[in-house]
Amino acid sequence: MVFDPLSSAEALSNFVLTLILHPDRLARVNQQTISLNDYLEAIRTRLFNAQRYEDGYTNQLAMIPQKVFVIHLIKLVKNKATDHQVAAMAMATLDKLSFDKRDEQDWQAHHLYLTRLIDTLSDRPEVLELPSIAAMPPGSPIGCGR
Repeated sequence: MVFDPLSSAEALSNFVLTLILHPDRLARVNQQTISLNDYLEAIRTRLFNAQRYEDGYTNQLAMIPQKVFVIHLIKLVKNKATDHQVAAMAMATLDKLSFDKRDEQDWQAHHLYLTRLIDTLSDRPEVLELPSIAAMPPGSPIGCGR
């Protein structure tokens, strides 16, 4: 078995975003005096204002949480059990995503991929198949998805 650092980054991103974007947590945030819009916007801003690097590997690491964030928002929108206001705010957050066309080719490809996922959600949600996300490896601490 070979260690794959990109899969590890994806699994960790998924673990963290699963906790902070849990539908019940977001419903509680929405019901309290905290603005759900501000909460989601803070996460979006942090992930999508990522610094660009000369190193392609480091850029790949920066792209992973963005992809996982979009997938989690799409899951919130598609899940019929999600609170309606939470689903609406998730959709609004997806709609706010815009990408700089002047980015390097690897970033353009990444943004095109995310845009296509979002567009398919809007146009044909019934055919949207979300990509699988790497799972935490065996031996992870209790509560880490195993």
